[in-house]
Amino acid sequence: TPEKTIEMLTNAKSCALILDQNPKEECFLLKNALKLALNELNIASFSYPENNDTLKYYSEKWSPILKDLVVEQEEKPKAILKIPKKDILIKELSYNESDDFFSLIITPKQGRVIKESFILEETLPKPDVFLCFFEDMKKLGFLKNEIEVPESGENVVMFASHEEADLGGVKKTLTERITDLIQLLQVNFSPLIADLLFASLILETNKFKYYLSKDIFSLTNFLVSRGANSKQISEILESQRTDSFVQLLGRAAARTHYDDKLNAMWT
Repeated sequence: TPEKTIEMLTNAKSCALILDQNPKEECFLLKNALKLALNELNIASFSYPENNDTLKYYSEKWSPILKDLVVEQEEKPKAILKIPKKDILIKELSYNESDDFFSLIITPKQGRVIKESFILEETLPKPDVFLCFFEDMKKLGFLKNEIEVPESGENVVMFASHEEADLGGVKKTLTERITDLIQLLQVNFSPLIADLLFASLILETNKFKYYLSKDIFSLTNFLVSRGANSKQISEILESQRTDSFVQLLGRAAARTHYDDKLNAMWT
C-alpha cells in the first residue's frame, strides 16, 4: 500500500529505482518524477539499469524537460583490500599518487609483504528500499553484479501496470499511483514533476483514449495547475494529431469543473 511504502521511505537513506531492461516510456518518466521527489527528502536514489539503447532514446527524446534534472553519480561496488593481522604487523601505512598509479605503501615491523598476503573483496551497494517498475521479483536478477539484491520481498515495492493493478476493486493508472505516492511524501510539487507526470499520463492513457474518467480528468487539471507545460510536452510527442490534442486538453483542463450532482464535467 502507499502508506507502507511511505513508512519504508521515511526510515531510508538510500533507494534503488529499478526499471525493466526494456521499460515502457511512461515508466521512464515516472521513475524520474520519483527521483526528484526523493531528492527533496535527501534520500539518495540510484537508477538501474544505468543506460541502454532504450533509455538513451527516452533521455534524448525528453531532453527539453530533463535538461534541468541533476544527474547524480550512481553508487558503485567498492573494492576492499584486506590484510590479515595474524600474518603482518604493520609499522606504517601510507599512499602516494602519480599520473598513472595510486600506490598503497606498507611498511611491516618485521618480515616482508608479498602479494599473497592480501585479500581483495568487492562489496555491492545495498539500498534501503527498492522501488521496481515491474511485478516479478526474478527480474531483479539482472542486477546481481551491481547491487545487493534482496532474497525476499522485504523493503521491495513492485509497481504493476494499469492492467495488472487492482486496488480493492478500483483500478488506477500507474501515473495516478505514483502521483498519490509523491503527494503522500509531502514534497514540493515542482513544475518539472508535473511535466513528467502529465507526459506519462498521456502515454499511459494512449492520448486519453483509454481509462478516461473523472479521476483522470481531475489529475490532468491538477497537473496543469501545478505548472505542467502542455505546449512543450506536445512538441515532444511525435504525431501532429497528438500535439494539437494535448494542447487543447491542457487548455480545457485549466477551465474544467466537475459537478457532483450531475456527475458530469463542464468547461
